Amino acid sequence: MSKNMIEEAREAVEGFAGLYEKTEQRLSLTGYSGSTSENYLRELARISLQFGTIPDNLAEEQINSYLQGLTNRFTKQQGTFKMAVWGLRYYFRKIRNQQTSIALPVIRRTKDLPVVLSQQECRRLFKADDDLRHRLMLITMYSAGLRVSELCRLKPCDIDSDRNRIHIKQSKNHKDRYVVLSSLLLVGLRKYYQQYKPEVYLFNGNRKGAPISTEGVRFILQQAVKKAGIIKPVTLHTLRHSFATHLLEEGLDLFTLKEQMGHTRITTTMTYVHIAQVMPKVAFSPLDRLYSKH
Repeated sequence: MSKNMIEEAREAVEGFAGLYEKTEQRLSLTGYSGSTSENYLRELARISLQFGTIPDNLAEEQINSYLQGLTNRFTKQQGTFKMAVWGLRYYFRKIRNQQTSIALPVIRRTKDLPVVLSQQECRRLFKADDDLRHRLMLITMYSAGLRVSELCRLKPCDIDSDRNRIHIKQSKNHKDRYVVLSSLLLVGLRKYYQQYKPEVYLFNGNRKGAPISTEGVRFILQQAVKKAGIIKPVTLHTLRHSFATHLLEEGLDLFTLKEQMGHTRITTTMTYVHIAQVMPKVAFSPLDRLYSKH
């Protein structure tokens, strides 16, 4: 597995460690979520590694050329391009207090529907990797509809096997919630716990006491997608989209799904109504149901 991009930049690029500490502290103090902070810092690491120096030392033409290259490279991964733009914008405006003339483009929201895996594709994906730890990371994300940041921060004590639920702590918008714990997932987690005996985090990273990184989980997913022969543009969030869509197709109501997903607005959850293949119901009179059981 490749080294974490942020760690690589800290080691290889002079001045990045100081940039990292200052930016991370500012992001934390101003209330940004852990996942947003990691995304911004990763994109600052990406550009620093690209040029071998921190963004402060780059000419505007270099950064503009870099952004242009990203638009070509990440055509199918618009999220990566967005994070690069937002990360640079935050750094220059909030950390450097610099209203740069760099052409940081306006990111317009698209109305594209998310990519969703079929149930058959999910089964192929989860069988593709022989490593129990790798499989369980992907299965846990799908089974409970987790964001990757939520998966990385899970601790063994968050798995409530007595009440069949998982406690998600301080996620997006600093909210806690409980999500469903599948009985099948619990069997796998017990086997995993006996074999790996994880400490601190349920899925630990390479450094002792640290969680696995988003990049680490992304690498695991990409390898499994290749082995499974899936040609759709699958991202980590695809597992969460698939969770929501499959639940709607199985008849779960929107308000329960909203709580499971941790959405602030029901309109966000309603996106999945346009994806789910729900059989239309035939109209009937309530009078027939009124006496159907008598």
